[in-house]
Amino acid sequence: MLELKKDELVSARNSFDNHGWAVLENVFQNDFAERVFACANEQVGWNLVTRIEGQHRAFDASAMTSVPEQNLKQFESLVAAEAQAGFQYIYERIPLYDQFIAGTVQEPVMQALMTCTRSAPFIESLKQVTGDSSIRFTDGQFTRYRRGHYLTRHDDRNDANDRVAAFVINFSKAWHQDMGGWLALYQNESVEKVMVPRFNSMVVFKVPRDHAVTPVAPWVDGCRYALTGWARRGEE
Repeated sequence: MLELKKDELVSARNSFDNHGWAVLENVFQNDFAERVFACANEQVGWNLVTRIEGQHRAFDASAMTSVPEQNLKQFESLVAAEAQAGFQYIYERIPLYDQFIAGTVQEPVMQALMTCTRSAPFIESLKQVTGDSSIRFTDGQFTRYRRGHYLTRHDDRNDANDRVAAFVINFSKAWHQDMGGWLALYQNESVEKVMVPRFNSMVVFKVPRDHAVTPVAPWVDGCRYALTGWARRGEE
């Protein structure tokens, strides 16, 4: 199901060497990418994740729709306060890596997606793109950004996890610039590159690297789907 071609990997390596990031198109066979998109549309069990008073918090996304208006306003105020103070995020996720390790992935398509992105061919592709032969495995989460969701500037540094690079495989259909949800890569105090999600494409960038996901526009009805993962050294 993996469709990465040798010439694309060579081109991506050149981009990674020059800029610290690369974009690859048509990562998977199209029918498999379509199945992932369809599965994401029907997926249940999403967690809404954010930071409140400096702590990571996770909530049942479906249950949030029934929260009383007054309580919801209080929640939104706490989320906004964290963003004003510094690093913040709010989006929905399925913890696929944790589920995969525990053997609890519910959807066969998502199981296949994790199996593929942890396979030897995929890891070898990441080694070729990054030029780092120390990569041993990957982890990841499946993310869903809806209207108002965002991820502020940060660098993905996690010394305990020994990350080499991050990768984002997009499964959004018919997504365009006005919808927001761009991946923004920073260089010092400037935005070096902004990437609009394209279906079945993958962005790979060196870690640590400052980046953000811009807010999804308030009028958007669709979802920004992606598998967000990391290429890691060491042992699991």
